[in-house]
Amino acid sequence: MILKYTDGTSLDFPIDTLVNPPHLEVFNTGARFKVAACGRRFGKTYLSAYVLLHAAYTTKGNYYYISPTLQQSHDIFWNILKEKAVSGMVKKINESRHTIEFVTGSVIALKGSDRPDTMRGISLSGVVLDEVATFRYFEDTWQRVIRPALSDQQGFALFISSPSGRNHFYDLYNNAKTKDDWHSWQFRTIDGGYVPQSELDAALHDLDERSFRQEYLGTFESFSGLIVPHFERVTHFEKDFELHPHEPLHIGIDLNVSIMPASVCVIRRGVVIAFDEFFGALDTPELIGLIQDRYPDKDIIIYPDNSSGARKSVGADVTDVKLFQKAFGNVKKKNANPRIQDRINAFNVMVKAGDGTVRFKVTPNCKRLIEALEKHAYDPNTNLPDKKAGYDHMFDAISYLTLWHSPLTKTITTVTAGVR
Repeated sequence: MILKYTDGTSLDFPIDTLVNPPHLEVFNTGARFKVAACGRRFGKTYLSAYVLLHAAYTTKGNYYYISPTLQQSHDIFWNILKEKAVSGMVKKINESRHTIEFVTGSVIALKGSDRPDTMRGISLSGVVLDEVATFRYFEDTWQRVIRPALSDQQGFALFISSPSGRNHFYDLYNNAKTKDDWHSWQFRTIDGGYVPQSELDAALHDLDERSFRQEYLGTFESFSGLIVPHFERVTHFEKDFELHPHEPLHIGIDLNVSIMPASVCVIRRGVVIAFDEFFGALDTPELIGLIQDRYPDKDIIIYPDNSSGARKSVGADVTDVKLFQKAFGNVKKKNANPRIQDRINAFNVMVKAGDGTVRFKVTPNCKRLIEALEKHAYDPNTNLPDKKAGYDHMFDAISYLTLWHSPLTKTITTVTAGVR
């Protein structure tokens, strides 16, 4: 693509050699507002960079790249934008303000949707909103700030994201199919041309079906109904269980005063088997005593929730994690709280992976855990796990443990790195 300027100069902008056919379809479609739902590592960032650079080279104006936070915009986009910008077109780069000014007079700026008020008061020629599905303040960012800022110049907007349930991005995608001057697409990871089929085949073994469809097929999965939809007694019951003498115990714990749910498991050939449970201890010291009384000669690994690093039981002068370490020695705790949905997905891939592999079993005497697996559901009003019914306690306990042993835990890191 040759760009010609009024002063007689021209610039070769080889968009067709830099991105793949699905990206070109988005780039070349004439709709003013475009919505692209994409599998992970489809190449969203490269497409976004070329959309904004082409606009900045051809039409003088202000352009925004917006992701959930400014830090994410920097991490995701800043280096790629600077790398792909033609040096002869760049007039000034401001690292602290995250802006690039071009010889055409255009400016591309990075922003975060978590601070919509910082984007008020400027006229925009175009904007890319990346990872829209995870915007916390989408209505404020789009309807009250960005959409009005595009009006006087009739600027464009590209909404591009991997799906995350059926939230505002799902509505945006579907509404775009019925509105004039809007267009929407759904692309799989494989369509982007950056990830081989062999990697998708491997991911099918590592993710549960719903997570695979959402992350790699770009589909909008419903987060309603049961939290663990594929749990079945006939498949997941371990009826003839015997604890081996020198077998270490793995215990997941949800710290909750007067409840203190704990799920006791062993791990055999990659399969987590839940065979015992605790429920109803007053606090951490009491739970520790109950575990030690029942299993006095066992090596025990504790998987508490992340609040254990700061929380203190009543009357204790050290944190709960210190109490666990003193009592059992081996405590596994994440540095930061994982997303609830990551814990859910990590557990579900243990229950049933996309290729049918089962890595979780439970013995029939774990009555509270079984009840939780069969009844714990999403709140239809929030699309978050329902905490009113009380089934979340035992599920949380087991999920803190399985998060460490699920194949999805590694996949989360791999999928979110690199090309987006």
